[in-house]
Amino acid sequence: MDTSQKNWPLIAFFCGFLAIILILFLCLPPKSVSSVEKRTLEPFPPVSLSAIANGNFEAGMDRYLSDHIPGRTWWVGAYSYFCLATGRNGWNGIYAGKDGYLLREPTPPDYEALTRNLSYIQRFLSASEIPAAVMIVPSTGAVLPDKLPQNHDVYYDAELLSLAETQLESSATWIDLSASFGPLAELEPLYYRTDHHWTSLGAYRAYEALLSQWSISPTPSRQFQVTAHPDFYGTSYSKSALWGVKPDTMEIWDLSLPVQVLIYEDPAGEASASSSMFYLDNLDGDDPYSVFLNGNHALTRIVNPSASGGTLLILKDSFANCLAPFLAAHFREIDLIDLRYYRPSGGLSLLEDTSADQILFVYSLDDLVEDPNFIWLAP
Repeated sequence: MDTSQKNWPLIAFFCGFLAIILILFLCLPPKSVSSVEKRTLEPFPPVSLSAIANGNFEAGMDRYLSDHIPGRTWWVGAYSYFCLATGRNGWNGIYAGKDGYLLREPTPPDYEALTRNLSYIQRFLSASEIPAAVMIVPSTGAVLPDKLPQNHDVYYDAELLSLAETQLESSATWIDLSASFGPLAELEPLYYRTDHHWTSLGAYRAYEALLSQWSISPTPSRQFQVTAHPDFYGTSYSKSALWGVKPDTMEIWDLSLPVQVLIYEDPAGEASASSSMFYLDNLDGDDPYSVFLNGNHALTRIVNPSASGGTLLILKDSFANCLAPFLAAHFREIDLIDLRYYRPSGGLSLLEDTSADQILFVYSLDDLVEDPNFIWLAP
């Protein structure tokens, strides 16, 4: 038989497969968001002669086709498992660890960026003259090294945190979470398996460590009403595309405090109000972690008239969203400012939106090193 005739079935199958993909691509409605990957998909690129000439249209079209290929979730998952099968530890910056843990790869030791961000924090605190504390959350892989795959990059948490403590010790109280979490790491689930955040229990242990430094008695854990919400998949799961990993259980620790939560997208604008710090409807959405304070916003204000303390200003990333409800029992007002969305005219100008008696920085080590928005703290 002619060799070309032997190849016809394979050629017909390949052409039929491409035809089916093309038909599905043309017929299926495009999506704007991937709920599994928790990200916005590439929109159709604008068409213009200049965009075609400079290559922007072609590059945008390539990203659009990649994001909207039919069965994308399956293809991405298949590739991530192919990476595992071929000896790699994971995909897209996530390690496939032991016991179902999906761990972020270590933060590169960018000493220049870290020193620059620390200098902004130090200058802001020195100029504000308000008592302050700094709480930097170590990486999951550094706290739980036994969950890492056999081959992995080095975690520089100890070195980077030591540098931060040394540079800030004259301006703020340093909350050493590595020392607090270390003895508990094997005994309690301080971090989610499928998400980079700490669990509610992890946030409670951080709350205990913080109040110990402030000489305040924490609320005993037995006084909280704890509700468990299963089937939680976090950001590490979404990035890894390891769709076979078992979900986490998210816990909400509630004291039923008489609070009012005010959320400002613009500190000078109108606020949306709530009588709860837990937005339970978000548990069924694309970002269940936003159940805590409805996620990240420019300014979130928690008012508790029954508390005995004054006003606490928290400069933060998303780790503080789970921590703040614990602190709400002790402060009449907590103002959470996220510099990714808040734009002060200068470092001290953000104090005009709050009458802070104390300042607390709550950041993951990754964001302390990589976040470029600390420049807004410069006086």
